[in-house]
Amino acid sequence: KKMLGLFANREKFLEQVITRLSACLASKISFSFYEVLFRLKLAPVFVSKWVDYSNKFGFGFQMSDGSVGVLFNDSTKIGTTPAMDIVEFTDMKGKTFCFPWDDNANQPFPELNHRVSLLKYYIQYMDENLADSVTFIPGMETIRTGQKTTVPQLRRWGRRGDYVAMEMNNHLVQVNHMADHVKVVIWVYNSDLFVTIISTSTSYTHSLSSPCPHNIRNRMEDTLQEVKELMVTKGSEVIN
Repeated sequence: KKMLGLFANREKFLEQVITRLSACLASKISFSFYEVLFRLKLAPVFVSKWVDYSNKFGFGFQMSDGSVGVLFNDSTKIGTTPAMDIVEFTDMKGKTFCFPWDDNANQPFPELNHRVSLLKYYIQYMDENLADSVTFIPGMETIRTGQKTTVPQLRRWGRRGDYVAMEMNNHLVQVNHMADHVKVVIWVYNSDLFVTIISTSTSYTHSLSSPCPHNIRNRMEDTLQEVKELMVTKGSEVIN
């Protein structure tokens, strides 16, 4: 069953993901032919790098299109476009505003100089210390899911064992399976939910309206559990 329009509020998104993923897992198919039949050549912009520095500042991430963002411990957010020409900041009341990136610090909000410096630190750290992740998926069309902000923002995240779960503000939730470096991305497109599985060797997308293929069942069960854990956290909370 497809979703009708946008969600009444963003809290409903993870509820919908849990419901649809559970239904997908409940529908079993036994022929590998269908596992290929249901594959789609679509993929979203996803989180390609992340760094947990929440013991001091917050959680930083880089998207596969090159945009970068930070969710600070006080729930404020900062990010920059792939060209790093625009900075976007969201305060604790949820007010968002943009300003040009100026390396000479001649920006209109001098009180944000420290936050911009931290953003630079996250960018530099991820560039220098994190290996390049898959950002372009051959043979698949990249879809930009809807968002009201200039830069994708992280709503909440959780780290538990070998998993990191991240919910973005564009109706996308991603669970990284760190043990084998696989990313599972659940996202909305044309009022339907899709799951894209990205590994170092292959990537593919399925509609959650289709039965869950046998070859990804265990991974999807693990993903469902991590989404359930994420749902009970608030923005910027860590799952211990």
